[in-house]
Amino acid sequence: MRIMRHRTRPALLGTIALLLAAAAPDRAPAARMDDVTDNYFGKLVVDPYRWMETPSAELDSWAHAEDAYTRAVLARIPGREPLRKHMDDVAGHLAVVTIVARVGHRVFFKRQDAGEDLGKLIVRNQDSGTERVLLDPNSLTKDGHHVSIDQFQPSQDGRYVAVGVSPAGSEEDVLRVVDADTGQVLPDSIDRARFASPSWLPDGRSFLYNRLRVAGPHEAPADRFTNNRVFLHHLGGDPDQDLPVFGAAVGELKTIAPSDFVAVSVLTGTRYAVGIQSDGVSPEIGLYVSKLPDRGDTGFNWTRLAEAADGIVDFTASRDTLYLRTHRNAPRYKVISVSLDAPDLKTAKQIVPPGDAVITNIAAASDGLFVAGRRGAASFLERIGDDGKPVELKLPRAGTIAEGSGGDLTADPRVPGAFVGLATWVTPAAWFASGSGDTPEFADLGITPHTEAPTDYLMTETTIAARDKTILPLSIIEKKGTPHDHKRPVLVEGYGAYGVSEEPFARFVPVVRGWVDAGGVLAVAHSRGGGDLGEDWHQAGRKATKQNTIHDFIDSANAMVKLGYAANGTIAGMGTSAGGITIGGAITQSAALFRAALIRVGITDALRFENTEGGPANIAEFGTVKDKTDFWSLLAMDAYQHVKPGLTYPAVLLTAGAQDHRVPLWQSAKMAARLQAVGKLKGPVLLRVDYEGGHGTIGAGQKQANAEWADGFAFLLWQLGAKDYQPSP
Repeated sequence: MRIMRHRTRPALLGTIALLLAAAAPDRAPAARMDDVTDNYFGKLVVDPYRWMETPSAELDSWAHAEDAYTRAVLARIPGREPLRKHMDDVAGHLAVVTIVARVGHRVFFKRQDAGEDLGKLIVRNQDSGTERVLLDPNSLTKDGHHVSIDQFQPSQDGRYVAVGVSPAGSEEDVLRVVDADTGQVLPDSIDRARFASPSWLPDGRSFLYNRLRVAGPHEAPADRFTNNRVFLHHLGGDPDQDLPVFGAAVGELKTIAPSDFVAVSVLTGTRYAVGIQSDGVSPEIGLYVSKLPDRGDTGFNWTRLAEAADGIVDFTASRDTLYLRTHRNAPRYKVISVSLDAPDLKTAKQIVPPGDAVITNIAAASDGLFVAGRRGAASFLERIGDDGKPVELKLPRAGTIAEGSGGDLTADPRVPGAFVGLATWVTPAAWFASGSGDTPEFADLGITPHTEAPTDYLMTETTIAARDKTILPLSIIEKKGTPHDHKRPVLVEGYGAYGVSEEPFARFVPVVRGWVDAGGVLAVAHSRGGGDLGEDWHQAGRKATKQNTIHDFIDSANAMVKLGYAANGTIAGMGTSAGGITIGGAITQSAALFRAALIRVGITDALRFENTEGGPANIAEFGTVKDKTDFWSLLAMDAYQHVKPGLTYPAVLLTAGAQDHRVPLWQSAKMAARLQAVGKLKGPVLLRVDYEGGHGTIGAGQKQANAEWADGFAFLLWQLGAKDYQPSP
């Protein structure tokens, strides 16, 4: 769980929205200031908008007025509507596939076909090439309220699929089961399934899943995530009678804390299951191994294999062997293996040694272990057979293999070959199936239509030197022939948290092409704190070293000036979620460099973030105010606390989702109010609230997502002086 508000009151909000829509204000409404002073280890910190952290009619009214004013301002930008239509057109010609799972001759995947708003769940028979739509959220949208598929897992025989569905981007999943042979949705329905991670037993009639507990009326928001456990469900059974098999205080398990997040993965083709223990945000996981019970629901006997300190981030299995990807003594990762019959890290064998390449994915098939990685920005794929020798496979096209266990590499350990997705900044992943043998040929998997990659974009992967001489990767996307005349509208995007790498992903394609087609240049800053160059890169941008993330972003923006793309007046910055720390730090520490900024559902008040639903889980990444060292780190990365009178700040558009359970609306609201109160600004400070949205575009329909991006980009292009985006006087 990487960063996760109370639901708004629809009746009250609907009434307010109608009133405000009828008469949008002609200026941003001023927010009430009510100073609260905290004493942290002798340091007094003033918080004038603390009241916004508590849901109230006053906050609802102010936020609706802010949103109404923002939308009225954005509506006057002449290029906004053409940009939105263009992004709709780009998306309307793309088929986007995400979440692919192989089960024998069947492949299950989520695909958003060209012109559709939401991705649907599909099963394809690879032998016959026939497809069946199993669940289509597009047909479930009513009165503008949509649902989305957040997760799914097919049974080991491919007969059933457990599917997590949630409304309006809330990520509050309900788990349903679909019969893949008939398309029938079974009566089984399990709520509180946000982190369900379902995994089927070999019988094909039962699965393991995580279910959150019912929180008490007087508990803190984060308390519902405590003592979460994994249950065993039999099809047709009552979920409230399901028995827990893994988690805090389950059986003899004493090493799982109430704050830990847990899941269980049944290893396909084996009689074993792996229990997973996580703090919710760190890449490292604890692992437990158990044989499956011979009969009944009891009999799990968990053996602890690894704790977080062992650096394991991913695993896969084939027959009697468990393969582990770890950064222990290998900052760019290595692969080791243990026997499932006697799981013990002391007896682990090294399968792939550490090296200069970053190992990003592993997947076991019957003909070997498939290992993906990056050398610089270029992805590669190897297969390691029974002889232990790696054979590098020639990928069928250029592109990036998305990182991690949920990335663009999947296999079934009972059959040969693997499926791999290859994406670029301007094309969604195309999926291919490897053959068999020492030099297998790849074949189009057939789950996406063949489309020619556009040839009018230039994608440059380069490096720059940071202020401390660290070499930083930088991705630049532009139209071919773009003049480097210091006049281009340049947008620098950055994240830099959790060890997550900045890499192409499907929903970002219309975004990239929308900005670049509007005459802009996009620069992706691969700041420390991310995982682009391994775990050391992550550690160099978290807690006490978080300033590196902000400096790297600023240095990347300065590089775009040195490279001839922009001047100070033509640079904007953007950050999303944890990237709010990055862009918030950039505009408060280097305000003169940036003309404008887009802060999307961003963490801007880091000192108070641990008071959110997901805040306690994020202590591992950012720290806690209860620790003196962490406090000073949090204060340094808190953009809200660095907004000072007397300085001139960039124009800023902040976005928030009313259904956001990761970064609540008040984080954006407080930052917007404080910037507006300063008064010395290069342009307006606006707050856009999506009352049918959650965390950014997670769970959003394509048109909903494009509308948000078009608003953001039109605002930035207006502020950067783009000719077609200047409102009439």
